[in-house]
Amino acid sequence: CCDWEEDWSSDEEIKETLRKICKKALAKEPQERWEGVAQLRDELRKHLGGAEEAEKRHVHAQASVDLAQEKIAGIEKWRKEISQLHEALEKEKAAIKPWEEVEKKKSYWRLEDQIFRLNKNVAESFRNAEDDLHAALEFVPGYSLAKKLLAKMNSSEAQLLEDAENPEAAQRHWHQVQLYHDGQYANLLKGD
Repeated sequence: CCDWEEDWSSDEEIKETLRKICKKALAKEPQERWEGVAQLRDELRKHLGGAEEAEKRHVHAQASVDLAQEKIAGIEKWRKEISQLHEALEKEKAAIKPWEEVEKKKSYWRLEDQIFRLNKNVAESFRNAEDDLHAALEFVPGYSLAKKLLAKMNSSEAQLLEDAENPEAAQRHWHQVQLYHDGQYANLLKGD
């Protein structure tokens, strides 16, 4: 029909609703056009309002993802610290004999307490990061970054639980990976 329609038909950035509004405004036959400028204005406002709402939802989703990423960074830092503390704990354990005085065992117990507190922090931050990412998906269903982070953090957790010989707990996390992965974890999910 018109040159502008051919030019726009290849531009995927322009929403279908906006195309319809413009097509009706530029129709050749007067009876196919808007009855007046006020009607056109109202349709454009309705369209733009939807775009503004979508942008707000995206901003909120990204803010939730940013919060989750901060928590994930904290988890990674704590896990490194826990690993170092486990090494120190093993050295302490090797150096302490069961019959030794309580004073000599206190440093071992302090290390155990530190590991316990850090594991508690990791578990809480993990839950909070998951909550943040689920919130992002509520704002923007299918938000790929939120899904990718959920798959990644659950995959890491599942692997750690399998290494700790806790397959039942690992299975819950593999299920979450299955829900959110984009194919990246397909081999792990199959057991390859």
